[in-house]
Amino acid sequence: MVVDTNRRIPIAKVMSRLWSLVPLGGSLPDEVWCKRHQFLLRLTWFHAAIIALVGPVLGYSWELSFEALFRDGTVLHTVSEGLIVAFFTILASRKRASRVFQATAVGFGLMSSSAILVHLSGGYIELHFHFFVMLTFLALYQDWVPYSLSIVYVAIHHGAVGALWPEEVYNHTAALSAPWTWAGIHAFFVLWACVGSVIAWRFNESAFAQTKMILDSAGEGIFGLEPEGKVTFINPAAAKMLGLEDGQIVGQPTHILRHAGTDGNPFPDGTSPILAALKDRTAHRGTGEIFWRQDGTSFPVDYVSTPIIERGELTGVVVAFRDVTERKQAEERLAQQARELARSNAELEQFAYLASHDLQEPLRMVEGYTKLLARRYKGKLDADADEFINFAVDGANRMQTLINALLSYSRIETKGKEFEPTDCESILESALANLRVAMEESGGVVTHDPLPIVMGDGTQLGQLFQNLVGNAIKYRGTEAPRIHVSSQHNGKEWLFSVQDNGIGIDPQYAERIFVIFQRLHTKGEYPGTGIGLALCKKIVERHGGRIWVESELGKGSTFYFTLPDARDKQP
Repeated sequence: MVVDTNRRIPIAKVMSRLWSLVPLGGSLPDEVWCKRHQFLLRLTWFHAAIIALVGPVLGYSWELSFEALFRDGTVLHTVSEGLIVAFFTILASRKRASRVFQATAVGFGLMSSSAILVHLSGGYIELHFHFFVMLTFLALYQDWVPYSLSIVYVAIHHGAVGALWPEEVYNHTAALSAPWTWAGIHAFFVLWACVGSVIAWRFNESAFAQTKMILDSAGEGIFGLEPEGKVTFINPAAAKMLGLEDGQIVGQPTHILRHAGTDGNPFPDGTSPILAALKDRTAHRGTGEIFWRQDGTSFPVDYVSTPIIERGELTGVVVAFRDVTERKQAEERLAQQARELARSNAELEQFAYLASHDLQEPLRMVEGYTKLLARRYKGKLDADADEFINFAVDGANRMQTLINALLSYSRIETKGKEFEPTDCESILESALANLRVAMEESGGVVTHDPLPIVMGDGTQLGQLFQNLVGNAIKYRGTEAPRIHVSSQHNGKEWLFSVQDNGIGIDPQYAERIFVIFQRLHTKGEYPGTGIGLALCKKIVERHGGRIWVESELGKGSTFYFTLPDARDKQP
């Protein structure tokens, strides 16, 4: 026997699709189920009262006898039927009972009220629609047990009762003569009313499932509050951070969530900023405030409390928070690093004072006496003596230059001026004026594009341009130096470049040249202290920028650095 699997696959898909439309049931969160149950309880009590009042309102007989309990047209009969509905309502109000029991009791109460109203009306067709409406309401429980039992109730009422006592169910001749046919007609309408309710139930269930999945997978803690301040829901992340079991605080007042300010002092009951959104209907944020866990430990959080406004009415707030312990620890490590940096800066200032006073004085003495020896005894001693004196004078001069360079380097952070709008063209012109002799000796030419106004320390930016252009002149090749300075805007900063046609730099040393005292050439090849480019790097970094070089040996170099735009308020 050959099985045509190609025909089975579509059928399987159709069945799977149809099955996907069937809700699972029993999936409502407790707080949602409780609200719906309270609504349906009130609806059942309302029907009990209406049925009991039918007799007195319509002027039924007030006969008080046992037979009157079962006789239509008496007040005692309508009151007893109202009590039947009230009985189911009382059963449904038992808080210790399960959700299924309470919902089933409400279902019997509402279905009984439908049957009683049909009976009291004499079987009017309009009252049969009451069954359909009550079934739609019962679908709010999203529970198959009470819903299925309610459908069975309708089937028994229209089947058994309608067949045995048709005059209690129908009031028209066609139905009285063919009760099973009309029971089938009613069953058809009930079926489609149920199908519509179940589909709506399934959509509702899917929406809840998606919402729950989002809440459960969220890394942030999230919980909701109703206008009275009670907790309506809490996601697993929040429960875990607060040391709670899922649902442990749902329905509880917010004072169970202990909250303190950044100073660690708890907010008195009812004064937590989280609750402020319930009063002014605006979102409130907190940074670095404190939440306590159930075990008494605490942790810092950032949170936002957002009001929920529906049709102009405040229905609650949603609070999202995250544990910022790691960030606070990082901040503490930074407050500590800042203290260490301040201490280092203080030590650097002490060194600068020592270098500018205690070291300068003996150095000047050495320099002065060696120069005096050179003037007074030059040519009077042998050639070796003259050479030794020249070495001493040169060493003293280089020591003086090195000390001055170190002082400049150490004072970048401690002696810098406040940042202000600075015209880079004027700064560059001043730097070139200081380099005029070197440019004339080398035959160098410096060109530049229009340069911007930046936020900076004019004195230090002058040092920056002078060092970069001076290096380009010093490390020239066989041709006369050709140097070009340009800039381009890049977001909130300016990108500068200083391009030359000099000897270039091996790319493997591109980072090393910015380290203090790191030289690629001997003093005999190119004079200098090895501090110039380190000074440039420190100046640029103080201005919040960065500096780098692109170069090849024999092909010149281009130094790049960034500086903040004067329109940007931050230095």
